[in-house]
This record gives sequence, C-alpha cells and structure tokens, in this order.
Amino acid sequence: MNSEQDYTSAGTPSPEQVEDGIHRSQDFTVGHWDMYDGEEKIAEFVNDLVLGGRAISQRMDIAAGGSAIGLTAYSPALKVWHYLLTSDVGITTLFTGIVTSPGDAHTTQAPLDDGRTKHRKWSLTLKPDGNVRELSVASEDDSQTWTTEYDLLWVKHESKL
Repeated sequence: MNSEQDYTSAGTPSPEQVEDGIHRSQDFTVGHWDMYDGEEKIAEFVNDLVLGGRAISQRMDIAAGGSAIGLTAYSPALKVWHYLLTSDVGITTLFTGIVTSPGDAHTTQAPLDDGRTKHRKWSLTLKPDGNVRELSVASEDDSQTWTTEYDLLWVKHESKL
C-alpha cells in the first residue's frame, strides 16, 4: 500500500490533496482578459494552467506598447505563492505570500534607497459579476499607513470574430 492509499483509507486527505486545494485557489484567474485602469484599457492577456495545473502562465500585450510574461506558482515546500512578471518595457515585479483563499493578499518587501523597507500587499479578488479586481497597496513607514499603488479591473475578453 502506498502512502496516498494510507491517507485515503484513513479518511484523512494526503498532503498532496491538501496542497491541491491551496494551489488551485488561483484558478479563477485563468482565461483571456482585458485589464482596465478606470475606463482605460491598459492590457490584454491570457492566463493558462500549465505543468499539470501546478502553475499559471501569463502572456500580456500592453496597450501602450510592449509585452510581458508572468508565472504564478505555489511552493508546497515553502507554503507560499510566488508571482513573477517581467516585460520588455522595464516592468518587473515579484510577489510572495500566503494565499489560502481567493482574494487573500500576496505580500512582499523591497528595500528603498534611503534604507527603509517598502511593504506591499497585492490581491486578486473574484467579483460577483465574474470580473477580477487587482489591488496593490504599499507602506513606506513600517506598515503604519497604506496607500493604493493601483486598483485595476480584469474583464473577460470578448472575441470579435
């Protein structure tokens, strides 16, 4: 009997089954999307499940010109999510954080030139209408105050065939 059968026969989920629930919690972002900042469309992108559903790849066309690629993946060993985005127009970002349900925030820290640390919270929230809110807030005073860096809306792309 293998270890997965041992867990299943005891009625207890295996570690792999527990991880499946966590790493699949971002699946609501899979699809073809238009990204808006207010009324302005700023990007069009496609998120695809890859690696047997263990990661989400992102291919983005930026409305102002340029493109970007991203990867979202859950690390069972570290028990954290990672999101990396890089582009040909100088945008690169990395978020790491614990996300146990859709809408929870990824967090990251980055050094500032003056020696302080910038704290960021980044979240994706599925709205009742099927759109997704992408919100990033930041603090440069040790999490005492937070300011919105951006608040974007993802809308399912409608193909015009």
